[in-house]
Amino acid sequence: MFILAYVNQKGGTGKSKTVLGTAPELAARDRRVLVVDADPQATVTNAMLGRGHDVSGLAEVLGSGHVAEEERPKIGSVVVPVAEWGVDLLASNFHRLGVLETEHTSDSSRVVDLNYALESIGGAYDYVLIDTPGNLGPLVMGSIMAASHILVVIDSGTEALEGFATLQGALKRAARLSEFEILGVVSTRYKANTDLSRTVLASVREATSYPLYATIRESTKIGAMNEQRLPIGKIAGGRPEHLDFVELAQQIDSLLAGSGSPDTAVAHERIGV
Repeated sequence: MFILAYVNQKGGTGKSKTVLGTAPELAARDRRVLVVDADPQATVTNAMLGRGHDVSGLAEVLGSGHVAEEERPKIGSVVVPVAEWGVDLLASNFHRLGVLETEHTSDSSRVVDLNYALESIGGAYDYVLIDTPGNLGPLVMGSIMAASHILVVIDSGTEALEGFATLQGALKRAARLSEFEILGVVSTRYKANTDLSRTVLASVREATSYPLYATIRESTKIGAMNEQRLPIGKIAGGRPEHLDFVELAQQIDSLLAGSGSPDTAVAHERIGV
């Protein structure tokens, strides 16, 4: 079971959209996928279940309200199958998960709770994809501690490189306490015809040696996933914005599940390397 945490210490980089785009494409490859929404903003949960939902989820599993560990529900009892997306979801609740994040801040020992919780599902899934908040708080660090692999999600803007350096430092500190690999970098809102987008990702490639460098082109269709509560393949199937996520899922699956070397030729051509 591969556990991927999608991270960046700042909000607005497209982490949630990247999780939403990747998960159904991995499922389309006959992989069993669990999506964990560890962000109190609940963007992923709202996109899959709609606003106004009130289902038990991550907050209950992690013991919001200082519930004793033996009284917390197991993940398997609260996951929600989402047929349209082909995945299971461990949901976020804005209020309950926000309270829990505050509790974790005052009790740093609880950052390992997600790791323990995921151990209970063993090999029930091929992939667990964790969407994280745009900060370096306890829910993010707990997700990193639970992960086998990290996907760094950056936007293609001018602040991307500065934020990336900050995140690298945090990951180095976390690596002293937990074993994980940085799988790679996903650059969102990518504009292949601009020098800025190409320069940002080329600079990251020059400074690192990760296996995966992917680009997600800017598109209004990606935002429609939240509004229509449908995966990108059902909104813009076969269009470039969909094919970017197909390619990303293929690269992840190839690198981790060993189904061959990822076909990165298209991505490399797009970033000019």
